[in-house]
Amino acid sequence: MLPEINTILEVFERMSLDDKVYFSFPNEEDIQVCILFNKKPDKRNWSLWFAMNEEASKQTLSVLHLQQVLKAFKINEKVFLKEIADVLLLQAAYADEFIRQISEVLGKDAVQKSILQTQNFMDELAEKIRSLIPSDNEQSIEEKKQQKAKNKNKFKIVK
Repeated sequence: MLPEINTILEVFERMSLDDKVYFSFPNEEDIQVCILFNKKPDKRNWSLWFAMNEEASKQTLSVLHLQQVLKAFKINEKVFLKEIADVLLLQAAYADEFIRQISEVLGKDAVQKSILQTQNFMDELAEKIRSLIPSDNEQSIEEKKQQKAKNKNKFKIVK
């Protein structure tokens, strides 16, 4: 089962390894539709058009309006999601093969250590970002910090 469209689009836009991804498939009326995802650093966008008449039908938009335009172009959401999932799965397969080949050259331990360091860095970064962004329940965050401070005082490292 495929995830919800907003979830997979967010992951696709954030994690896709390609700067441009092109899709082409028939819509519900069997008319060929073309879709281009552009991952520009300053402006991500999607372009959709009918293959038979690109000039008259081409629309370029952000992900916020993509679902509406998919409906207007009569594109089956499940077909579209499958196309996106296929691209992500193909990229994952390439990443897996890359890791295997690098492991053969540099050793599994070096690759595992590097991956672990990166994961730890990303976890710490996410935590710091969360702590800098104000939320509705700042009081509960402050309480959690105080609780952590209390817990640190209770535990002592014995050598």
